[in-house]
Amino acid sequence: MARSLVQSKISQALSKVAGDAASENEGLKPGHMRLYSYYQPSLQAGVYGIETLQNITAIAGDDSNAQNQQVYNYTGLVKNPVDAKGLPVIKKQRFSVIAPQFTLDPKLINTYYPPAGHQDEGRVLPHIVFNNPHVPWFREAGLSPWMRTTVDLASDITEPAPVPAKGPKGRNLMPWLALLVFQPEELRVTADEAKLLHLDQMKSWVPTKTPVNNAFAMTVGQYLKDIQSRVYYEAGYQGAADADLDVLKKSPEVTSVIFPLKTQLEAIIHGKNKDFAPLKGQRLLSHVRHINTIGFPDAGVEEEGFFSVVISMMTGNQKEIAPSTHIVHLVSLEHLDATFTNTKSSYFLNSNSDRIGLVSLFAWTYTCIPDAINFEQTMITLADSAQPLRPPKQTLKALLDKSADKTTVDGAVSDALYQRLNSGYTLARWRTPTGEESVAFNRGPLVPMLPQEVPEATNLDKPARQWPSLSMTGKDYAVFDKSIGIMDVTYSSAWSLGKLMAISDSVFNAALMRFRSTVWADAASATRMSANDVQSSTSVLQNAHSVIKIGKAIAGADFSRPVSRINKPVTKTVLTSMDDPDLTTTFRDAIDKAVDHYASAGGAMYNGFDGAGGNSSDWEVILNWIHNVMYLAAIPAHVLFPEPSHLQSHNADDHPKDQPSFHPEALRYFYIDHAWIDAFIDGALSCANHLEPKFDYTRLRIKAVFNHYLGTPVGKTKITPPVPRYGFILRSAVVKSTPDLRLTVTCWKQQTDSQGNKTWIEDPDRDPLVQHTKMDEFTILSLVDCLPEEICVIKFAQPSHQQRFAIEGALTYDLETRLVKAFQTKLVFTRLYTDDNQAPSLTVHDPGDSAPIDADEALMWRELKPQYQVTDQTSFYDLETRCISPVKIAQAANDKLVAWGKDPIYKNNPPYNDTVPNSCELGLELNDHSFQLEIKGVAPKPSNPPFPSWTRKLWIGGLTHTPFIPSVSRVKVQALVKNVNINTGPKVIPKDDIKTAPHNPSTKVTLAPKTLLNTMRAVLTKTSPVADVRFLAPTTLADPFINSSNPAFELLVHPDYRPAPQRPNPDPNGHLINYVYSPLDYIPTKTQSVFDLIFAIRRRSNDKTDLKLQSLTIEVPVSITGTNPDQDDFREPLLVAGDYSGAGIRMCSNARFVPTVENGPASSIGSPSWDSLAVLIIRIAPVSSRADGTTMLLADGKTSEVSVRLAQLPLVQTIDTSSTALVAQGKDASGTPQNAQMPRGRCLIRMSEQYGDDRTDEWSWCVALKVDTGDKDPEGNVI
Repeated sequence: MARSLVQSKISQALSKVAGDAASENEGLKPGHMRLYSYYQPSLQAGVYGIETLQNITAIAGDDSNAQNQQVYNYTGLVKNPVDAKGLPVIKKQRFSVIAPQFTLDPKLINTYYPPAGHQDEGRVLPHIVFNNPHVPWFREAGLSPWMRTTVDLASDITEPAPVPAKGPKGRNLMPWLALLVFQPEELRVTADEAKLLHLDQMKSWVPTKTPVNNAFAMTVGQYLKDIQSRVYYEAGYQGAADADLDVLKKSPEVTSVIFPLKTQLEAIIHGKNKDFAPLKGQRLLSHVRHINTIGFPDAGVEEEGFFSVVISMMTGNQKEIAPSTHIVHLVSLEHLDATFTNTKSSYFLNSNSDRIGLVSLFAWTYTCIPDAINFEQTMITLADSAQPLRPPKQTLKALLDKSADKTTVDGAVSDALYQRLNSGYTLARWRTPTGEESVAFNRGPLVPMLPQEVPEATNLDKPARQWPSLSMTGKDYAVFDKSIGIMDVTYSSAWSLGKLMAISDSVFNAALMRFRSTVWADAASATRMSANDVQSSTSVLQNAHSVIKIGKAIAGADFSRPVSRINKPVTKTVLTSMDDPDLTTTFRDAIDKAVDHYASAGGAMYNGFDGAGGNSSDWEVILNWIHNVMYLAAIPAHVLFPEPSHLQSHNADDHPKDQPSFHPEALRYFYIDHAWIDAFIDGALSCANHLEPKFDYTRLRIKAVFNHYLGTPVGKTKITPPVPRYGFILRSAVVKSTPDLRLTVTCWKQQTDSQGNKTWIEDPDRDPLVQHTKMDEFTILSLVDCLPEEICVIKFAQPSHQQRFAIEGALTYDLETRLVKAFQTKLVFTRLYTDDNQAPSLTVHDPGDSAPIDADEALMWRELKPQYQVTDQTSFYDLETRCISPVKIAQAANDKLVAWGKDPIYKNNPPYNDTVPNSCELGLELNDHSFQLEIKGVAPKPSNPPFPSWTRKLWIGGLTHTPFIPSVSRVKVQALVKNVNINTGPKVIPKDDIKTAPHNPSTKVTLAPKTLLNTMRAVLTKTSPVADVRFLAPTTLADPFINSSNPAFELLVHPDYRPAPQRPNPDPNGHLINYVYSPLDYIPTKTQSVFDLIFAIRRRSNDKTDLKLQSLTIEVPVSITGTNPDQDDFREPLLVAGDYSGAGIRMCSNARFVPTVENGPASSIGSPSWDSLAVLIIRIAPVSSRADGTTMLLADGKTSEVSVRLAQLPLVQTIDTSSTALVAQGKDASGTPQNAQMPRGRCLIRMSEQYGDDRTDEWSWCVALKVDTGDKDPEGNVI
């Protein structure tokens, strides 16, 4: 799991805050380990019996009347049988404990050294590490007492025994496994030998082909029945267990068998004195290490690990002066003692064969060379070649040199290419929307330089303020680099990849679809109830008593007379469609509440650590998936590293052909591009969107809620969910040889002393490492939640259980033949400590040593003095058999440690007081030198302020799309524009020819009664048209603002960078001057840049579906020279007079209509005052196949919106500066809505509807309010 390390840290913090009890191993600090000589299972493999005996005592009265009854597991004819001694005969219930015997599950293996195919020195002792601490002791190694039970080194006396003061006894247990090292020719079986062994009867025997690792595959039954020289397994199946042996001889389980020479096996097992001294030494070559795994790759699930280690007693052949192949076999030692001592063994019975078959449980090969590349040299090379994640320095330098002269074409192109490649980009093949094949820039989420929150506006066609908060197709994230004319598809490809990965994850995709459906259903239901004044079931039940009471009160009323009505009944309109603009705000508020509800747990934000779980299991899946993506989960490796050269320390083309090409060694640093991650997540969340095809507000709310999750501390801790910002990747052969490479990262911390001086020190409590995982056997990826300037030190170190073992010494050569003559052992024993209080630390050092000069020296365990002479170590290693003597080395080490502890300076309190040689002690002394790579950061200046806190947020700003009216259409319809000079329009009617309209509202207008359903519409019905409908000066408006009898469409006008405002709240009496407008319902006239106007046209909610629409006409007033508010025919203009030269007009989304624009006079509206005024006319005609050019207005959604976009309009400032409008100001403390008159210029825009079949045209009015100021978009960017 990507976040297992982080979740482990947060769980610890929660436990600490809650005061939970600490574990028994809490003292195991990071980087520390605890060793065990053995870790025997409670029950080793074998057959066991359970004896059950229960005593039942019944007491009646005093104890003298007590009755006793024994119950035990026995079945037979005799009641309560007893043996000769009078003891109950108990029948044992047999059961078997199963453990590996002839095969071993590879999953049990953690690692082994040297790795397969690796090269290392001949003095190295191969070892293998198991994930299970019991593996070396799963089975009893043999029947001899020293093979079955725990014993001391000095003798074969078994425990139990009293624990002496000097140290416990019985400290060593024989494992059933051992590592043996062979050269291929030592295991090569000839045809004659195969015939004697009956190996030629096996399918794996091919005379001309040697099997892998020289191990032959066969079934267990074939091995036990057919192989003539093998281990005497019959020794462990005597008596009743003989039946189990018969079962094994029929077993089809496949095992691997090697056939070493008997003489070689005798030397390394039986010994020269045939006393099993080498075999007994195996007790000292297996031990268990209990390790704190913090800093290991993929640590966090289990913070402490138990690993069993088996060390080989054999080295490689050090006599070889050229590299040579060696095979390491993990063989079974089971019953080898009986094989060499029992005369029934085939070892004696088949003396004709020089070889014997051993069961091999695992094997690998490595190359033994005189001088190997070790950990130290490799890490130094990595540190020297470390760089940010970009092409190699040599490649970039060559390109930079070529771009020195930027005045030439090649120099300018090279410079532009250098800038992109230096920023981590690669060139990718790209196909344009029109099909041409081209090239584009691309990069993944890992970049070499600190990225911006959103891409900058430099040389790009998208400024930061326009960076979209979401995209419906991903094309909005494509960026065009104008400097070199190449498209940058980094973020658009991230969006597409996110959608692809989400679709391929069936669990996430299904959860997202269910979550969307649930949220939309709940929000739609709540919106309809609110808009239509429908009470909830809870409210109905609460008011049921009062309703029943009222019903009883009017039960006796007389309704014989006709009901008096003031007005005739009206048709009540019920709002049901969520596309209705009046419901936009309400519906979005309902979506917010629904998402918030399902993202909660127990009244708070769900964070993954709530014991009861969240309100929605689908939200848990969505939350975890998004957060894991921030840890680079679900992102393929070829996207993380799109260019292989980024992980190469050299140019492959420049590598000498006569030299071997080893695995690339690279240490690369990178930042995480959060804009790329945002685009990826946006693409993923766009899946399963079946209900909001125009603007996905649910997706936007999901991201907003996730941002709240990232900024909310978990529980009572002060920890917010961490998110990686920086990281590094290590790709090296060291990773394969040391897969649990330990990583430690610390940060700087500013402290102030008593004098007020500020310094920067290493912060021991700040652990920025949030992920440390293996991507493959050569690669480790590490992520931290800080920036590089905050890092104090990065340490790569060999883990305690994967440090190699070796025998120290030097080879001596024959001066004449230059061949190896001897090996001089030069073991250097190290101080060990059994007293924690005397172990070296930052505050404690040995009294016999000088004070340490730094922290590293203070923690060092130094060498013992004096050491053994070379002449005293001749028996430690045998060059001929390539075997060490574990018993002699362990005894010598223990003697030296005990003697050191008796030094008078310790005052009878020795640092090491264990007098029993054991495998832990030997394992530590055979450990080769341990190295670590430290990369130290530069300390900030003392005057620098502390590093600021940072909270990750998904980008939800830069909202440039109008809901339901996308700003980018797939097909751009070029408008038919007539460039007409407005100043040459029709003649203005003189003021004297215009009659004055009455100041009072007309009495011929009948207002509609107030409906019980809140339709939120500014529509007033009338019984008959009113002649000579006019308006006085805007400041003295008195006549009602009246539409035709039944228009089918309505109009709102707003700028393109802001969503459509809510409709104005109409005055109950129909007076325009009393309409209440939204605070954002205005058009600015003094902006820094030109913007587009959206004429949002929507179908009204009515029952008419039989109309044939011929066209829609919108008349926008324009300014005319010499006009002023004092004229009777004054009409506040919206657009500047003159030829329109903008980018044209186009439909927003409905391609079933075509718009055109032209200049012309205003149409008659019942009064001659405005008939001659110039307007900009927008005509919208349907694409129709009918002869009359009409389209039917059906309830199929095809004509639900006919919105158009008029691009780059020059707006005129307000002429009548005294004009005002009533603007909503929120609610006061009592909840009463408050309004205020605000300066606004009113532009009256008329929309008429033309129909076929000789129907009367309909018309409606829209008021566009102007403000003579600048403006900002919803994200605060200046327009």
